[in-house]
Formats: sequence, structure tokens, C-alpha cells
Amino acid sequence: MKRSLRRTLAVRLALTLAVGLVAATAAMWWAASRVLREQTDQSTAAAAFLVATELRNNASAECLAGTHPLSLNAVRYQQEINRFVVVRDPHCEAVLAIPGWASDLPADSAAMAASRTGHPTFSDARWHNLAIRSAYVPVPSDGSAEDRVVQVAASLEPMHALQRKMLL
Repeated sequence: MKRSLRRTLAVRLALTLAVGLVAATAAMWWAASRVLREQTDQSTAAAAFLVATELRNNASAECLAGTHPLSLNAVRYQQEINRFVVVRDPHCEAVLAIPGWASDLPADSAAMAASRTGHPTFSDARWHNLAIRSAYVPVPSDGSAEDRVVQVAASLEPMHALQRKMLL
């Protein structure tokens, strides 16, 4: 059976365009996902630095003891606030949690140890069937208090939902 040159060229052009389109889409999705991850890291690290500074300036935890009204509704809190703060002692035990029910947030001891260099560290985990990303920042020590680390976590579900929309 004889194939026409026009048909062969059309098929090759269509395949080349399809491969190019898939490659460009994958590259854009990867770049957008990376930007979303970096924004999540920056916002959780900024929140952790703010809490650590507040703890340094006010030795007691009463400055952070206020309860956000949405913390009574875990689903709305996770959807609208999406930041969980846990202050941990050197043994990874929760000293303070905002909201209070976030005290069982999983801790990454390696990330906590690495954060004591002064730079924020990040780790991924699962918590109550949620993918979360945590930032760890040490509380600046004045020599009198034991070393504490602030962990600020955020659910990655909003980022995953946006990635799904981008794919569509």
C-alpha cells in the first residue's frame, strides 16, 4: 500500500506538535509547582520567625495563648488559616500549640537539630491524612531558657488542589 507524502508529513507534524505541547505543559506545571512550594516555605518560615521573636521578647507563652475563634472548627481553620504552630523543647515535646489540638503534629527531630544553626529547615509529613510541610526555626536563646524550636506547619492540600486545576 502506497502512502502519500502529504499524509506522512501531516502525521509527523501532528506527532511533533503533540510531543512539544506535552513537554511545554509539563515544564510549566513543574515550574508553577516549584513556585508554589517556595511560597509555602517562605510564608511558614516567616510565621515561625515571628513566633520565635515574640517568644524571645516575652519569656512567657501568654502572648501566644489567645485562641482564634475558628480553632473550634478544625475544618474551617485548616481551610481558612492553614497554619499550625507548635513550640517544642529540645526533646521534641510540644510546649505550646496553636490551635491547642495541633499539639500532636508530627515532629522531625533531624529538621529540629538542623534548625539550631539559625537557618529555617523544612520537612514533609502526613498528619491526620493531610500532607503537611513544616518550617522549623529556633527561638533565640538568652542563655537562661532551654533551647526551643518553633514549628509552623501548613497543609499542602490547597497547593495540590491548584496543581490539579493547572493539569486540567
